[in-house]
Amino acid sequence: MNIKTTFLSLSTGVMLLALTAPAHAAFSWKFNNSPASTGTPNGTSITATASAWASSSTASNGGAGNLQSANLNQFNGGLGVSPSGIGESAPNHATDNDGRKESILFSFSQSIALTSIYMGYVSGDADFSLLRYTGAGGPNLASNSYGTLQSNGWELVSDVYYNGGYIDSSNTNTGRTANDINTGMLTSSYWLVAAANTAFGFGSAWVGNDYFKLKKVYGKTVTPPSTGVPSPNTLPLLAIALLGMGWANRRKKV
Repeated sequence: MNIKTTFLSLSTGVMLLALTAPAHAAFSWKFNNSPASTGTPNGTSITATASAWASSSTASNGGAGNLQSANLNQFNGGLGVSPSGIGESAPNHATDNDGRKESILFSFSQSIALTSIYMGYVSGDADFSLLRYTGAGGPNLASNSYGTLQSNGWELVSDVYYNGGYIDSSNTNTGRTANDINTGMLTSSYWLVAAANTAFGFGSAWVGNDYFKLKKVYGKTVTPPSTGVPSPNTLPLLAIALLGMGWANRRKKV
């Protein structure tokens, strides 16, 4: 075996791996008594701002009724939602699906992959759906119902079930921390966390008894974003790597 050829083949493989493996920087955002939080690992700042939304209908069909801006309840235990003009006590002061279906929109100052959510408070159950916005510009929730979101720029990323705790991919009960909610590392600047809703695939038996407060969310930046298309900056390097592989194969044949 030619030592020079072997070295080039190995280094080329490492180069290709570096080009295709995205880099991840981990962030966390904590919400207690505040609608905004800034994550700053390694000196990089990304701000997340929360806003509350609720369906205008109390129908059991979660897709009914346009979404309306709601009151964002801020507690030490995290964020809850109350429909505008409606006073609520525990447990309805949390984010829930008892009557009007409630959700929290997280708007980030740059695109991130949301990876985990910690509930500071749970009463009864805490099933939820996670959606990301992939449309142009910013989302306009007020012109949609939950039932029309996926036809207007929103993508369902996961439905997450709580059974005395969240269960991760290794079948471990992680308590009130929901991990593995975005295994594809999909990215967006807008993420919606909605209490379990038939509009997103939950059966009606799963809806109506979920009450939770979102205290902390975790995410990662993905460089390059997970689009499946090579970044223009990587194409020249990729060409060099491919030429190197061809040269190595030629050396083996000589």
